[in-house]
Amino acid sequence: MSKHLNTRKGLPIALLGFGSIVLPAIFTMNTIRVGAASIPLDPQPSPHGYTVSLLLFIIPSILLVAWMHRHPDARIERKAFWATIAAVFAVGCILDFGFAYTFFKYPNQGATLGIRLPAFAIDGFRWIPDVLPIEEFGFYSFGAFFMLATYVWADLSWMPHRKHAKNPKVWAGEIGDGPVIKIDWRVAAVGLVIIALAIAYRKIVVGSGFPGYFVFLMCIGFIPTTMMFETAGPLVNWQAFTLMFTVLQLVSILWEATLGVPYNWWNYHHDQMIGVFIIAWAQLPIESVLMWILGGWATVIAYEQFRLIFHRRELIEAAAKAAKNDV
Repeated sequence: MSKHLNTRKGLPIALLGFGSIVLPAIFTMNTIRVGAASIPLDPQPSPHGYTVSLLLFIIPSILLVAWMHRHPDARIERKAFWATIAAVFAVGCILDFGFAYTFFKYPNQGATLGIRLPAFAIDGFRWIPDVLPIEEFGFYSFGAFFMLATYVWADLSWMPHRKHAKNPKVWAGEIGDGPVIKIDWRVAAVGLVIIALAIAYRKIVVGSGFPGYFVFLMCIGFIPTTMMFETAGPLVNWQAFTLMFTVLQLVSILWEATLGVPYNWWNYHHDQMIGVFIIAWAQLPIESVLMWILGGWATVIAYEQFRLIFHRRELIEAAAKAAKNDV
């Protein structure tokens, strides 16, 4: 990697800024002893609220994706964008169809269109009909659009930190000739230790249950993407990431902490959580906050990994074409 692209030092700066906001927030939230209660569902407090709320993701996504497709130098970025969207949506489908019945519940049917899909019940090893609101899949698709399109827009247009050129020779000097994917297995060991600590906390402090949702987030989000940080990390535009991450957290506070959980558009099976809840946000489990953090992180790392793969493929094709012409 060239010095131009080696922006890994931006990660500590981003973490410092994030921590400077999060730590005071944690101290403040810890003073709360009486939290907000869930809103009664009779009479219906938010007709089609979940459905309409998806506009928070849909409208910005339409604008940003349209801009990206008009950008003259974003051909490879568009390929990486759609590959990442497909991967994130696939993970969302695995979570919903495979684990939503175990981790989540959707009490407020009036907040949705009423179209519900089946979900798999792990405890009974069977499919349960009419569980998943169709809006869940809207979130996993349009939420991914929103996160990644915001990052790509900031990276290409507002906070560019690298050359975006059509000439593959430019990128030949930027990404070097190292492995396209380099796995750091130490991350897996750290992740397994964190999972073990979460399970121990649930068993020792809480006394029963299993932190299944936390284990899922670690195994699907944190561990795989962080293992790829060796190759994808130096490509990240940390200024663009910080902007996207900040906007994402603000939207999550409005969408989930203010509306989704208090109005029971969705909620959580507490026996499948670590056991740490945010009282002020209607007993929102800490896993929900972690999901929004890992979602932004994993999406950007996956995008940069795909972008590297597509650029490397183009370099190889260009080299092969040049060799053929020389012959």
